[in-house]
Amino acid sequence: METVICLITNNNYFETRYCIENLMSKTSLPFRLHIVDNNSSDARLTNYLTKITKDISKGFLYKQDKQISLAECYNLLLTTAGENNCVLFPVNCIVDNNWLDDLLTSLEMIKNVGCACLRPTNAKIEFSPVLKESLYAGEDVLENVMQTNEKVSTVIGFKPEILKVAGIFDVNLNAHGFELSEFCLRVKVNGYSNYYIRKQTVYKMPIKNEILFPKIIEENIVKFKETVNLMFKYKRFKK
Repeated sequence: METVICLITNNNYFETRYCIENLMSKTSLPFRLHIVDNNSSDARLTNYLTKITKDISKGFLYKQDKQISLAECYNLLLTTAGENNCVLFPVNCIVDNNWLDDLLTSLEMIKNVGCACLRPTNAKIEFSPVLKESLYAGEDVLENVMQTNEKVSTVIGFKPEILKVAGIFDVNLNAHGFELSEFCLRVKVNGYSNYYIRKQTVYKMPIKNEILFPKIIEENIVKFKETVNLMFKYKRFKK
């Protein structure tokens, strides 16, 4: 089972390095690491990213000499995410042991799977029954999982085949900070199930970086709502 883990960085050398080394130490399954360095000015970071992507089998580094948008970064990563599973991994996320095992197990077991997310430690949740993909001995057909019910901003796993239906990230979205949420919403309205996996949570480091983590302001909330309304009005559920 092939997995590509995708990250976007911009400076924040120590936090980025801690994130990558944490995910590597907590991941037992094989994976490819693909990184977009979005015009970092810190040579320590660029040197580290070059080395780490060479050390990991078939890792890849996109080094941008000019800053591009988050949506463009995600789409660049998706061009080489032709594995069985793709994971979008924000560099402020700290995961626990076996996080990838549990994520991929959920992607295989849940019927009509869309985006499987790691729940932030302080997230509000609700439980809903969903159909499993298959029935194993001693298990019920229905299993309670935690449905996503807020702005998505953590680790997200999905099968790249859903891109054929939902499309890629919206490069024209003017509601900065909602790039992941808008993508996950389109996945959901195209008939897939998005959810938090049950056994894992993720700690989010408080990183101040407007390029990677735009501040959510009221203006962007309004713009995002307008985008959603237009999406449903004109039934534009694929980018």
